[in-house]
Amino acid sequence: MFQTYHANDDDQSSYHTLIKLDGTIFYIVPPDKRAFGAGNSVFASTRGIEGVKTNRLFPPSVNNFAYHISFESPVDGRGNGRSHSGYTDAQYKSAAWLVARTGVPEERVTTHKGVDRSRTRIDPRSFDMNKFRQYLSAFPKTQEILIGCPTAAPTVNPPDGAF
Repeated sequence: MFQTYHANDDDQSSYHTLIKLDGTIFYIVPPDKRAFGAGNSVFASTRGIEGVKTNRLFPPSVNNFAYHISFESPVDGRGNGRSHSGYTDAQYKSAAWLVARTGVPEERVTTHKGVDRSRTRIDPRSFDMNKFRQYLSAFPKTQEILIGCPTAAPTVNPPDGAF
């Protein structure tokens, strides 16, 4: 899908970065540009339900303020299975290094599964959030990577339990 143009917003997927199995980071979409990695999504925070509406035909999403990281899947994960053997330590270290440079507070780090309104997404499959957080704690937090579209701030709705 990275090589194919998709005119339909509902059919797009993109990420700011891709992390290979060996930990190599590929920068795909600049961090201040919108990536379509989260689709129909909202972020539930202590401030409420957050999302940005950019297309009148679609509900709000986190795409304008999220930093999308994709992981190369191991060979046994290439398909539609619910799990695989897991990501490599090199991938976790690279992801933690990258996230530490965004200045995003740890409580705002989530997965696609965590923001998906349909509750059908399971990615990243076999992701070990505890392992990721352990690596993240080892890196100094900076704001070298400025994320989010500058013209679209998140809309916050009070939490009501309904996505």
